[in-house]
Amino acid sequence: MRLFDGSSLEEYILGRRRNEIKKLMMDGAYILDISLARVISAIINAERDGRIDPSVSDELIQALSRVPFRRVGIKKHMKSALEISRIGVSAEISLYLAVAKDRGIELVTCDEEVGKTAKILGVKCIVI
Repeated sequence: MRLFDGSSLEEYILGRRRNEIKKLMMDGAYILDISLARVISAIINAERDGRIDPSVSDELIQALSRVPFRRVGIKKHMKSALEISRIGVSAEISLYLAVAKDRGIELVTCDEEVGKTAKILGVKCIVI
């Protein structure tokens, strides 16, 4: 099992790195609810900017609902996330890192800064 952060889920749904990420999902995928919020925001912004039309937005939301992932609650990981945030990362990033660290699972991201921070913390991480 791997934890997919918002950047990786966004890239998957918007089709930019779908094949690479899909292969990694084959072993099982965890996400946080904040990942869904990030992807929905990206879809809304793409529609507002005229990069996609409303019918594509609808299709992407439907595709998102078909992604075979398990949602992880953050409540148990808030203390760890707070500690991690003290090194200067956002609440969102600290939550991904805390969940991956606490559960001993690999984090998948498209954000190089997340990858660097994961390395500092000893969290297994794949940067795509």
